[in-house]
Amino acid sequence: MPFLFLLYLFPCLSYGQKQANHWYFGNKAGLNFNGGLSAIGNGQLNTQEGCSGYSDPNTGQLLFYCTGDTVWNKNNVMMPNGFGLGGHYSSTQSALVVPKPGSTSQFYIFTVGSWGGMQSALSTGSFNLNLVDMTLNGGLGEVTVKNQVVLSSVCEKLTATLDCNGVDYWVVVHKFNSDKFYSYLLTAAGLSAVPVISTIGIMHSDTLAGNGFEAIGYMKISPDGKKLALACYSNVRTVELFDFNNTTGIINNEILDTSWNNYSGFAGLYGLAFSPDNSKLYISAIDGGIYPNEIFQYDLNAGTGAAILASRLPIASSANQYYGALQLAPNGKIYMAKAGTGYLDVISNPNSAGAGCGYIASGLQMGNSQGQHTSTFGLPNFVEIFNTPTAFKLTYDGCGGTYTATLLDTVIPFPVTVTWDFGDPSSGANNTSTLFHPTHLFTSTGAYTISLNITAGCTNFTYNITLDLADSFQVDYGADKIICIGDSVLLINSFQYGTNYQWSPSTGLSCSTCASPMANPTVTTTYIVSIDDGPGCHDEDTLVVTITSGVAATISNDTSVCPGSTVQLLAGGGSAYHWFNDAALSSLVIPNPIATPVQTSTYSVIVSLPGCMPDTVNVTVTILPLPTIDAGDDQTIINGNSILIDATSNAVSFLWQPGIGLNDSTILKPLASPTITTTYIITVDNGVGCLATDTVVIMVEDGIEPLLFFPNAFSPNGDGINDLFDYFNFGFEKVWLRIYNRWGNLIYETDLAHDGWDGTLDDLPCSMGVYVYYAVATDQEKKYYYKGNFTLIR
Repeated sequence: MPFLFLLYLFPCLSYGQKQANHWYFGNKAGLNFNGGLSAIGNGQLNTQEGCSGYSDPNTGQLLFYCTGDTVWNKNNVMMPNGFGLGGHYSSTQSALVVPKPGSTSQFYIFTVGSWGGMQSALSTGSFNLNLVDMTLNGGLGEVTVKNQVVLSSVCEKLTATLDCNGVDYWVVVHKFNSDKFYSYLLTAAGLSAVPVISTIGIMHSDTLAGNGFEAIGYMKISPDGKKLALACYSNVRTVELFDFNNTTGIINNEILDTSWNNYSGFAGLYGLAFSPDNSKLYISAIDGGIYPNEIFQYDLNAGTGAAILASRLPIASSANQYYGALQLAPNGKIYMAKAGTGYLDVISNPNSAGAGCGYIASGLQMGNSQGQHTSTFGLPNFVEIFNTPTAFKLTYDGCGGTYTATLLDTVIPFPVTVTWDFGDPSSGANNTSTLFHPTHLFTSTGAYTISLNITAGCTNFTYNITLDLADSFQVDYGADKIICIGDSVLLINSFQYGTNYQWSPSTGLSCSTCASPMANPTVTTTYIVSIDDGPGCHDEDTLVVTITSGVAATISNDTSVCPGSTVQLLAGGGSAYHWFNDAALSSLVIPNPIATPVQTSTYSVIVSLPGCMPDTVNVTVTILPLPTIDAGDDQTIINGNSILIDATSNAVSFLWQPGIGLNDSTILKPLASPTITTTYIITVDNGVGCLATDTVVIMVEDGIEPLLFFPNAFSPNGDGINDLFDYFNFGFEKVWLRIYNRWGNLIYETDLAHDGWDGTLDDLPCSMGVYVYYAVATDQEKKYYYKGNFTLIR
C-alpha cells in the first residue's frame, strides 16, 4: 500500500480548534458545532450581553459556560462557589475563559463590569480574575479563586490571544476615563503583576450625564494575533484599529474611523469580528430608535490607513431589528446576534469582499419556545484562534509507482515557514524544498531520513522521519478463484507493475513467468507468485484455484422499498449470470444489477460456471405504501405574532424546512413565528422509510417590539456588586414592577425607573431563595406582560 507517515508536532504548537464548539448566550439560547451545527435548548444562561465558555479542544465536548457573574458545569448546574464572579449581565464582554498555560484542568474566567463603573450601585466596572479547577466536584469543576480585582474602572472590553510562543496568552483590557490599554501576560505562573501599558487611540471617558455608555462596545484581536480593533458605542462612536505585538504586548500604529456623523442619541458602534484569514473587519451599529441598524466591512489588505478607511462597505441594514455582537465560529462563518428574536444573521464567506461575503438575514434559528432560546445583544467571547489544519505532504517515486506521504490533522495557530531536507544529497539542489507539498525523485531505492524544519511564531524546531521506498511495493491477485472441471481463469495483478514474475507450481498454468497467466488445473491448487522490480523491490502473493463439480447459487434476501426507490440485487456462486422475468433492471448479465420496480416483483437469475450445471435462485422486492400529508392552508400574521400550522398526516415522523421561525420543526403542528414571509416544506415518514411532502406559506407583515430584560439572580450583600434586582428597559415608556415571595405575598412594588429592590421588607433582609417578578410595561397604547423567577443569594 502507499506509504503514510504522521508528523506529531511539539505540544506548544499542536493546538485543537474545538474549544469554542459550544455557545450558550442570550435567553437560554445555545449552539453546538460538533458534527455540524445544531441548536441547544437545555442551557441555564440568561443574560443581556457578555458570556463565554470552554469545550475540550480535541473532542469538542462541553466543559462549562458562564456569564460575568455565574458559571455552570456541563450538566447545566451552577458550580460550587460559582456565583459573584465580578462581571455584570449588561457588560459587552462580561466574561472570557482562558486556559491556564501548562494545565489541562485549570481555567481562568476573566470578567469586566458595566459602564466603566459609572453606575456603581449596579456594577463597580472592574477587571477581575477567577479560577476554575476541573479536577474538583467529581470532574464537574469548582471555582477556587473568585472575584480577585486586577484593575478598577475599565471599559466593557475584554479580549486575549496566544503569545508568539504558542503556550502563554496576552489578556487585554482598556482603562475607562483613559486612553491606555493594559496587556497582561498569562503564563503557567499566573497573570503578570505588571502589565504592558500602551497609551494610544481616543479617550474612553464619560461625556454625558454619568451613564458610562462610552465604555460599551467590543474589542478583539485578530486570529493571527497581529491586529486589535475596538467598536466604541454612543457619544464617542469610533472604530479603532491597531497593530498588536504578540511577543511584547505593545499596541501601536493607530487607524481611527470617526466618520459616523449620521448617528446621534443612543445609536452607536457595538459588535466586531475579524475574518478567519485576517483580511476583513466587520462592525455592527445599533439603532437608537432613529437610525437603521447596520453592518460594515473593512478591507485590511487595502494598504495605507487611509485606504483601509476608504474601503468601508455597507453589508446590511435593518430598521426593525436590533443588531448586536458579531462572532467568528469554528465553521469559519461569522454570526450576528439579533436582540429579542430566535435568529442569528450569518456571514457565510467572511474572507470575501462586499456582497461576496454571503450575508444571510435570519440565516440561523436557535429554536424558539415560549419566549426562550432567543438572542439578546451578546454572543460568547472566545480567544479567537482560527487556522485551517496544516498538512505537510511529500510525493515521491517508490517501487512500482508514485506515492504520497502525508501529515494530517495538525493545527498550528500561526503562519508557518518550512524547509524540507530529503536526505538525498546525490540529488543536488533538489534535495531541499520550502513547499508544504513538495515532490522529490530519489536517486536510488533504499531508506532515507526526511527532515522537516518548521518555524511558527517565535518557535523553531525540526522533526525527522525515516522513509523506506521498498515498503511501498505490493502485489495483489485478488480473491481466490472457483472454476468447474475443464474450465480456466485468467490471473491478474491489480497493481499492474513489476518486471520479473515467477509462479510456483507451474502445473496448470499457461506461463510460469508471465504477469497474467491462464490457470486450468485439474485439482484444487495453491499458487505462489514472486515479483521483483529492481534492487530492494520484492513481494509475493498466494492464490488458491478451487475445482468444483457444480454451481451453488446465492442471492440477497427478500426486501421492501418505497415507491420510486431502487434496490441493488446481489447474486453469487458463478462466473456468468442471466436475469429474467422483469425489464426493470439496470443489467441482465451482471451479478449485482439495480432494480427499479413499479410494483411488488420477483426477480430470477440463472447462475452458471463453465463445465457445470447451472442453478436458479429468486428474490422478491415488495413495494410499500406512501404516507399521506396535507400542510394546511396558507396564512398571514403580523411580525412578532405566531400561528399554529394545522397539518394532517398518517405518518409517524415529521420534518419542516426551513426550521426558522418554528417552535419545533419535528412535530406535525408546529407554532410558526417567522419574521419574513416563508414557504415551509414538510417531509413525513411512515416509519418504514417512505416519504411524502407538502408546502404551506406563512406571510408576514413587518413590525418592531420594545424589549425588557431581567437578571436571574442578585446578591444584596453590600459589596457593590449585584446589590439590586432591577430590569433593563429598551424602548418602553413606563414599567410597573411587583415582586412576590414563594407563598404569593407581595413584598415590593414600584413604577419608578431603575428603582431596584434591595432584598429587604420593612427594612429587614429577606431570606435566600426563589422569588417571582411580575411586570407590566407600556409602549404608547399597548401593554406587555412579563413574569418570571429569580434567586436571592447571600
